Amino acid sequence: MTRVEYRILGPLEVFRSGEAVVLGPKARGLLAVMLLHPNEVVSMDRLADELWGERQPASAAKLVQLYASQVRKAVGDALVTRSPGYLLKVETDELDATRFRLLLSQARAAAEQAPAEARELYSAALDLWRGRVLADVAFESFAANEAEALDTMRPAALEERFDVELALGRSRELVPELEELVAAQPLRERPRAQLMLALYRSGRRADALALYRETRRFMIDELGLEPGEELRELERAILQNDSALADSSNGHPDEATRDEHSIAATARKRRLRPQLVLAGLAVAVAAAASAVLFIDRGSSGTGTVGPNSLAVIDPGSGRVVGSVPVGARPSALAYASGSLWWQISTMERSRTSIQPRSACCGRFRLDRH
Repeated sequence: MTRVEYRILGPLEVFRSGEAVVLGPKARGLLAVMLLHPNEVVSMDRLADELWGERQPASAAKLVQLYASQVRKAVGDALVTRSPGYLLKVETDELDATRFRLLLSQARAAAEQAPAEARELYSAALDLWRGRVLADVAFESFAANEAEALDTMRPAALEERFDVELALGRSRELVPELEELVAAQPLRERPRAQLMLALYRSGRRADALALYRETRRFMIDELGLEPGEELRELERAILQNDSALADSSNGHPDEATRDEHSIAATARKRRLRPQLVLAGLAVAVAAAASAVLFIDRGSSGTGTVGPNSLAVIDPGSGRVVGSVPVGARPSALAYASGSLWWQISTMERSRTSIQPRSACCGRFRLDRH
C-alpha cells in the first residue's frame, strides 16, 4: 500500500512513497482545507468558498471537481467522493498535526508523575513544527480561523514544556529560551512568570524583580492594565524569598540562590550596621494607608508624621525626627539593591524610591518616577 505523508505545521508538504508531490495553487488549497478536516466530509460549497470566497466563477463546482481529481492523482484512493463533497482518509501517523496532538496529550498525562518522560514527549511534539500552519496557502475566513486555532497550540505546548523543565531543575539553561519567547510573545504573561522564576532560581533575584517592573510598565503602556494575579503573587513571593519557590527537583533553590540566602542570613546574624528599618504603622486616614520608618542620622527633629508619609527616626533615641510625604494611597512596598520602593495609587501610575546617598551613611534621597 502506498504511504502518503502530509505536513501542515508550516508550509504545506506532501510526500508519496518518500517523494515530494507537486500540486498547483488551487489544488494545494483544496488539499489544505481537507487536511484541516481529516476523515471528515467537506462539502463542495465549502471548498468553493475557501478557494474563491465571494468571487466564485460561474463554473466553480466543475473547477472544484477538477482540482479534486488532481489531488486524487497525487494521494491515490485516500480522497473519496462522499456527498455532499469529499472526504480525505488520513491515518494517525500520516499527518503531522494529528501526531502533534497525540504527543501533546501523552506529555500532559505524564507531566506530573514522569516529568523527564513528559519533557521528551513535549520536545518530540514541538519538533514537528516548521512555521505557521499552512504558511504558504491563502485562505478565506473559515479555514484561516481554523489554521490560527491550531497555531495557538504551539506556544501553549512550549509553555507547558518550560513548566516541566523548571520542575526538573533546569532554570539556568531555560533563561535564554524564555527571554527569546518573551521577546517574540510580549503580551503573554505566562512566559514572563516562568522567566522570573528561572531567574530567581538561578540566583538572579534582582533581575527577576526588574523583569516584573518592566512587565508592569509594558502592560500599562500597551494595554492599560496591571499584570495578572499570577505575576503579582510571584513578585510578592520573590520579595519575601518564599520557600515555596525553591527548586522542587531537589527541594532547594539553585546553588547561587542558596548562596544569596546564606549571605543574607549571615548578615542578619551579625547584625551589620542598620541603614534601613521597615515597620508598618496604622494611619488613621480614610484610605487606611500605612507609614514606613527609615533611618536618617542627619535629619532634624519634627516629632510628628503626617498621613501617607515615611517617618524618619533616630536609631539611638527611637524618636521621630522627620517625615517624607509619599502621595495618596501608598500600596506596594519593596526593598532591593539598597533602595526602598513604593507604589502609590493606580490612578496616579507613579512609583517613588528612596536610595542611599553613599554606602557609609544612613542618608537617603527621594526619587519620583
